[in-house]
This record gives sequence, structure tokens and C-alpha cells, in this order.
Amino acid sequence: MNHRILRSTFATLATLIWGLSSVAQAAPSHEVFDRLLGTYVVDDRFVQYDLWYSNPEDVEALHDYIRSLEKVHPQDLPRNEALAYWINLYNAVTLGLILDHYPVTSIKDLGGRLSSPWDQELVRVDSEALTLNKIENEILRPKFREPRIHFAISCASQSCPPLASTAYTGDRIEEQLEAAARRTITDPYWVDLSHCGTYAKGSIRLSKIFGWYKDDFGGEKGVRNFLAHYLPAQKLPLQNGGCSLDYNDYDWTLNLPPGDSDSR
Repeated sequence: MNHRILRSTFATLATLIWGLSSVAQAAPSHEVFDRLLGTYVVDDRFVQYDLWYSNPEDVEALHDYIRSLEKVHPQDLPRNEALAYWINLYNAVTLGLILDHYPVTSIKDLGGRLSSPWDQELVRVDSEALTLNKIENEILRPKFREPRIHFAISCASQSCPPLASTAYTGDRIEEQLEAAARRTITDPYWVDLSHCGTYAKGSIRLSKIFGWYKDDFGGEKGVRNFLAHYLPAQKLPLQNGGCSLDYNDYDWTLNLPPGDSDSR
């Protein structure tokens, strides 16, 4: 069974299971978030935090949007709407965390000696206080079983996959996730096969995301197959076991536009 069919089968099963356990609820509006992303995200990657921070009305608009999501019961949403909801919530809360502490050079500066920014209780949904780690690792990953979320959620850092300049919506979630994955994987900053040939030994340089979450892709073989789906011309080098999967150091400096930061 090839990668596309396997992913489609998992998605269909997940949708059926989700539908059996949920009651239809009106989809939340993501229009405000969509406007904010369109205003302050550059090249579907970088965030103009300084400009956003200098417009307190839009900072408050972001927090109003987060508060509106806190009133939603995501378990009652159709699967695609719920997936869009959690991705947008994760990204909005991350952006809000940065703006609340701006100027800052890295999201990692916002944690303490015994805690990280991903373990701070930042939002409350259905009376439960949630951290970014809980949203990602206890909701998004296990409940949706969708590896492309790793290219959709942003950690506000240079080595994170690009942050889309549009909000995710249930009716477009498939094409949006596909675009996010393709945009990331076809960029040699995250996937570099220049040191790997079809037969010779070499190295495939990848984002650490593929190392940290390789089980979500089906292990090392799954990572290779996943990448080959988006890079069909590189299928043979990707399947060359003589080319090891090696992971780049992660750059945690803020994902500012070029010129605003010399971190890349």
C-alpha cells in the first residue's frame, strides 16, 4: 500500500470514528486570526512581531480571538473543523506568548530553570488548563494521527517549519496541510539531499522534527517514504540505506524576517 493510499485510509477511519463520537457544532470563526496572519506574516514564514507589538489593537484582537476559542467545545466539532481549531489555537497562543513578552530573542527565554514555555498553562478549554505541550502531544498527535501537523504548528523559531499567512479552516484543511508539508519539504533548509546520491554513501540532512517525531511518520523507513512522496525525483537517493538520516541543529532564535535578525 503506497503512502497516499495509506494516509487516505487512516484519515477516512479517523473521520468515521470521530463522527461516531461527536455531535455537530457550528464551526468557530477564524476570520480575525486570518486577517492578523495576513497582516503580520511575511513570505508564509516570518513574523513582524515589532510591527504587531506596536499595534496594541491587533495584539488585543489576537487575545480576543483566543478567548473566543476558549468558549468552543472542540469535541463537538466535525473532525476537520476540530483539527483546524487545535492548529489555530496552538499557533495563536504561541504568537500571543511572544507578543506578551516582546521584545524577546527566543521563545526558550520565556521558561524558567524548572519549566519551559511549552509547559505553562496558557489557555483553558472545556474547563481544562492547557499547555502547548498538552495541545500538541495529548490532543493533536494522538487524536488525529496526522503527521502533517508538524508542518502546520509553529514554535516561533527560525528552524520551525513556515508559519502560513492564513488561518486553517475545516473546509480547506486537506489542501492547507498538503501545502504546508510541500512548502517545508521542498526547501533545502529543512530537507537537504545534496550530500546523498543514488548508490554512494552519504548523508540526508533533515530538520530535527523528523528525528523527534519519526514514529509519527512510521519510523525511519516511513520518514524516507514520506519525503519521497513530496520529492519523487529524489526517491532513489531517499531509499538508499547508505545515506544516513542526520539532523540539523535547531535554531531557536525568533522567526523574524531577514534584516530584522541575523540568526540564519
